[in-house]
Amino acid sequence: MKHKAAAAVLLLALGGCLKAKQDIVVMPDGSGKVVLTLTMRMKGDAAQITEAELMAGDPDEIFDKVHGLAALTRPAAEKKDGVVTVRMTGYFDDMNALKFMDDGEGAKAKPKQEYAFRREGETFVLETKGNLLSDDAPQRGGTDPELLKQREEFFKAMFTGFEFRQDVTLPGKVTSAEGYGSTSERTATYLISEKDLQKPADQRKINERSQFKIACARSEVSDADAAAFRKDLEKAKADWPGLRAEMKKAFEGKK
Repeated sequence: MKHKAAAAVLLLALGGCLKAKQDIVVMPDGSGKVVLTLTMRMKGDAAQITEAELMAGDPDEIFDKVHGLAALTRPAAEKKDGVVTVRMTGYFDDMNALKFMDDGEGAKAKPKQEYAFRREGETFVLETKGNLLSDDAPQRGGTDPELLKQREEFFKAMFTGFEFRQDVTLPGKVTSAEGYGSTSERTATYLISEKDLQKPADQRKINERSQFKIACARSEVSDADAAAFRKDLEKAKADWPGLRAEMKKAFEGKK
């Protein structure tokens, strides 16, 4: 946990009582940011998470697993009322280059989720391939009723208190959304919670949902808002070499 804290956080390391929220904001020019917020009960490894631990994550490993990032900002961790909340933000120049990779090493890694963003006249379309919650592990336990029962009980316990929410915000008001559970103004939401993961068969249903699509009307992003975002993006890119060096030093010091 100590050496890979930031990478584990960014890659949605699943566990009981974990609530994960991923906010993806896409600007009209295809640039944007992704904000990951994790909320966990302070027990086990979660109790050890601090900003110092997050800063000790290997930045190169993060960029190996999340392609297309232009910069990260300083991670934050807050502990309150027995809960630790972790927040990490990454900026990207091109949504089409953003890819969340699977657990494969090096050249063996394949995109777990990737995106295709395009403009159609005054409107925009975002197509997403892959599901961050997919699990390709083969089923075990055969057909023995007792083993199947034990496996279901373990599966249910593993996801007690779990929630994953992905909000994708486009430049204009959403006009159609495929694969998402709900929409509101410019945002489409994909939500999976404990009730959706009661037995192994539920995981298969999630695995089957690997194509998503959102269309939106013309951009509602004002010139002032676009300029403000661009300023934030450029600042994050300018600050990143120094922050990366700081993280790398902390990472090397933990070895």
